[in-house]
Amino acid sequence: MNRSFSRSVGTSSQQQNVPKYFDILPYPPLKVRVHPVVILTILDANLRREDGQMNVIGTLLGTVSEGNVVDISDCFVDRHSLTDEGLLQIIKDHHETMYELKQQVCGSGAKDIVVGWFCTGSEMTELTCAVHGWFKQFSSVSKFHPQPPLTEPIHLMVNTAMDRDNLSIKAYMQVPMNMAKDACFQFQELPLELFTSSSDRAGLSLLLKVREANWKWRQQQEGSNSRAGALAGTPFSSAGAVAALSDTPAVAGVPVIKQGLGAALEKLADQLARCGVYVQDVLDGKEKADPEIGRFLSKALCVEAVQELEIFEQMCQNALQDNLMVVHLTSLARLQFAVAEKLNTSFF
Repeated sequence: MNRSFSRSVGTSSQQQNVPKYFDILPYPPLKVRVHPVVILTILDANLRREDGQMNVIGTLLGTVSEGNVVDISDCFVDRHSLTDEGLLQIIKDHHETMYELKQQVCGSGAKDIVVGWFCTGSEMTELTCAVHGWFKQFSSVSKFHPQPPLTEPIHLMVNTAMDRDNLSIKAYMQVPMNMAKDACFQFQELPLELFTSSSDRAGLSLLLKVREANWKWRQQQEGSNSRAGALAGTPFSSAGAVAALSDTPAVAGVPVIKQGLGAALEKLADQLARCGVYVQDVLDGKEKADPEIGRFLSKALCVEAVQELEIFEQMCQNALQDNLMVVHLTSLARLQFAVAEKLNTSFF
């Protein structure tokens, strides 16, 4: 959108200083969807960063779908260092090796492309411009190739300081701002959505349950000590966490699966009950109707076809058998590793 304005009468030098145009670019049409594995990888890299390293940077991998939606599904950390002069040095060999490894993991299917880069921190610094410039200018090394609609690398910033009691995740894109004769650039925030599938939500819920069970187990071990003392005093024990979660550690994994399914069904029943109460209050005139909530409930009810009870029970039985098979194979693998370790220690 261009806006023109008349120039005031003055000397020739004053007229030269007046901008000839004022150009405001439209909001970037891109939308960003981030998968949970990307955030977990970034948080894990932040915990494992080297001593004295303030920020963690890395490469974002994904695809462009639905025309203008950038799906960020994977990432890897880029090793870097700062010289005495403050210049950024990204290790080229490590970046190319990790990129080739990710491409091999994809196999013959749709391969992820480099869609941008990430950094931990709460604000943009000179490091931000340096890394962004490296991804743009050295495309043969960074593997980022501009193509419509992704003409600029996406910058994902994750604030791991937790200074606002939440995990701040923001996506930016560098856009030109033609305010005067000399063009300048700025980072403009993009709409971001944390995309979680049903399996992702189930896995995250189970991780949170194990974390809570481990904390309870530590509380039992410490007795009447405070929470801080319990967290610092006793080392982590996965066996204790599973025992606290399942109450039957003899069959590891199976009670956890059953309890996870039961908790999910209880949560679903609670949500349905709350929706029923809200709908009844709206019908009775006790609650003001919200069209947005109504459209959401209608969409949720129509998204899946209603299944017969026998078909639903068969689906649950098949899923349970698959989970039991996974647990059985996991136990066999654990036993094989234990036997191999015994043999290695015996002969060597």
